This record gives sequence, structure tokens and C-alpha cells, in this order.
Amino acid sequence: LAGLFLLARVAQRLGGPASAIAVAWLGVLWPFGFHYGRLAAWYSFSFFLVAGLTLAYLRYIEDQSFGRWAMLFLAGVALLWTNYFGWALLGCLAIDQFVRHRLAERAVRPAVLAGTAGLFVVAYVPLFRAFRSEIATGMNVHHAATAVIANAAFNVYSLFVSESVAPWHWFLSVPAGLGVLACVLLVLLYGPRSSRRFLLYGALLIAVMAVTGILVTKRLFLVAPWVLLPIGVAVGTNMPRWARFGLALALLAFGGIGWFGIYSRHYYSALRFIEPWQTIAENAANKIQGGATVMANNPSFFFYLTYILRVPDNGTIWKFAGLLPDEVRHPQVTSADEWIASGHPFATTMIWIRGMADPQTQGPMDDAAHELGQSCGAQTSRLMMRDEGYPWRQRFFPGPSGLLWRIEVREYDCASTNSKEIFHIPLR
Repeated sequence: LAGLFLLARVAQRLGGPASAIAVAWLGVLWPFGFHYGRLAAWYSFSFFLVAGLTLAYLRYIEDQSFGRWAMLFLAGVALLWTNYFGWALLGCLAIDQFVRHRLAERAVRPAVLAGTAGLFVVAYVPLFRAFRSEIATGMNVHHAATAVIANAAFNVYSLFVSESVAPWHWFLSVPAGLGVLACVLLVLLYGPRSSRRFLLYGALLIAVMAVTGILVTKRLFLVAPWVLLPIGVAVGTNMPRWARFGLALALLAFGGIGWFGIYSRHYYSALRFIEPWQTIAENAANKIQGGATVMANNPSFFFYLTYILRVPDNGTIWKFAGLLPDEVRHPQVTSADEWIASGHPFATTMIWIRGMADPQTQGPMDDAAHELGQSCGAQTSRLMMRDEGYPWRQRFFPGPSGLLWRIEVREYDCASTNSKEIFHIPLR
């Protein structure tokens, strides 16, 4: 919300009060912002920093005083220290200065630009080693061209519509996609030049992330201010009547479809937003009270289970102290690697719960499932949250593309009276 306030102030400088109001309303009614803007993660803070950096940049161009330069420098350092990709955004502002010089617009003196860039480098010295490691290990430029294009198209679509309506639901995604395309074209054709450039910078940043293999929906929030800004400024400025009507219709099309997907909860491409982890955690807590041991790998499951079990239970007023099974401990809750490392102790009933999580957890979960299957008796299994987009991901992104069923819950009866005997059937 603070970022939207700053972005509205930027829009007021570029298009007047009507543009500021338009940006604020677009941000409030934005389906993608509904999902990511309210998460307790770095996404919303990056949105705030980019909006603040943009405001400080335009204020310094208006009045190149030391105080405004200091605010610009501090906003840039804050972005660099909290996000490696901040260098790319500062690079876009450097491109903007080059464009301003070419068009004879108000710009910053080259000496000041060079000095500011040097200070940014000096301020970044403590992070250079980590940044170099991230460049070496965090980038993947070996994707096929079709995969890069498909990923970029999916993320641009999600930035406008949100992940509440997947592209493979054609009857909804096609009109939403046409609305996105119409919106972008109208802004590029009829939006003010000063704000239109930010839309091009946003497109450039998305392309860079796609080519380097780091483009995922959560990182779109870093670029989002430079997409919302030109659209809101265009809404609040003078456009031909037919163009204004077309832009309103496009916004209503993809925005309405996005909110319909949020309301219906049947068309999500990001099923993590609607996975029933609270219900699963409640069922697991009941099993734990009956003596079962629970093994899982999903952080959302452990989040709910921690609150349900109120761990640690010290007999006084309970306060959250960390998540199971790492920060706080419960004798009947474990992770797969911890269970294997401790000699895989068996309870009478073992509950094995696998969800989408860090890929490094999949191997230990498979090993634990194999051990439980070999050593325990009766086994029941329940699959939940079938991913309808799994075939599409396999087609465009071959390799690790998630799981067909996002959640699997197995219950093993490991009582000694039910232990299995394995008979080897000879080959004929």
C-alpha cells in the first residue's frame, strides 16, 4: 500500500491528479497484486522500493539539489542491498538518461551520473562475492527458445490476469489475453511518452529475466510498478474517445476474468494458493493425538501444524517461536531426512505427506516411502490437487515440471502384527 501511494505520486508528476487516482485504483483492483501484495515475503517490499526509487529519480530530475540526490542514492542502495536484480533496474534508469539527452529533455549531468554509479559500486562491495556466486549458480541460459518464449508469455499474462485463471482454460484465457494485448498496444500508441518509456523498460526487464532463466511469477512484482504506472497515466490523460473506451474495456476484460477466477477457485494455474493444507494439518494433528508419527516436506503444512499443536507447549500463554520440525520440535513430527538420519524409528502408525516443496526434499521423501513400504503392513494412499497444467509444462518445459498430483497422503500401519512378509516370485 505504501508502494502504491508512492507510485501514485509518480503518476501525478507524469500525468496529473487524474492519473494518480487511476494508478491507485488500478493497484487496489489488480488481481495479481491481490495474491502477492499481501504475502509476508520480499515481493511487496521490492514493489515499495522500486516505486520509491522511481519517485526519487523524477524528483531529482526536477530539482537537482543535494538533498534530492541523497534520497535517490539511498533508494538505489536499498534496492541493491535487497535484490540482486536491482542493478538491472538502475541500468534502465541509465538508459532513460541517455534517451533524455538524445531528445533534449531535462537530464542529469554526465559527471553526476558517473559519480553516482561509482558510489553505487563502492556501496555494493560487501555483496560482490554473494552477487558473483548468484550469477554463477542462479542463472540458466540453456533453455530452448520455445521454452523461453512460452515462459515469458505465461508470466506477462499472469502479471495482468493473475494466476487465478490458467492459460489452458481457453474460454477464459483467450478473451483475457486479448484484453492484455489491447491494453498494452493502446498505452504504447496513445500514452504519454514520459510514462510509456517505463512500460518498455519493464518489457526489457522481463525479457532479460526470461533469457537468464530466472523469470517466475513472484519476481514480476519487482517489475510491476513500471507496468502499472504507464497504464494508470494513460487512463488519466487525454486520449481519443474510442481509445479511452477500448482501454476501459480491456481493463474490465482481463481484470474481471482474474477476479472471477479468484472467486470461483476452479481455474488456478498456481494451485499453491488454494491447496487445503489447513485441513490436512488438522487431520494430521488428530492422528498425532492417537499416537501416530507424521513426516512431511511442505512448509505450508508445517506452518498450520505448528499453530494447531502449539509447539512448544510450555504450559503458559503460547507464542509462535518457529516452524516445525526445525525451529521447534515435537517428538511425533519429523522431516524425511531427519527420520532417516535418526535410524528411521517406527511408530505404530506412520503418516507420510508429500507436497510441492524444495526439490532437495523429494529424494529423502522417496527414500522414506520405500523404507516404510518395505517395513510396514497395510498402506492407504490419497491423492489430492490434480494439476491440469502438468501436461502443458511437460510439453514446453521438459524435465522437472512438478507433480501430476500436488499432494499425496499415505498412512502406514507399522504394528508388529501387521508386518508384511515378502515372497519373491521366480521368473518363468
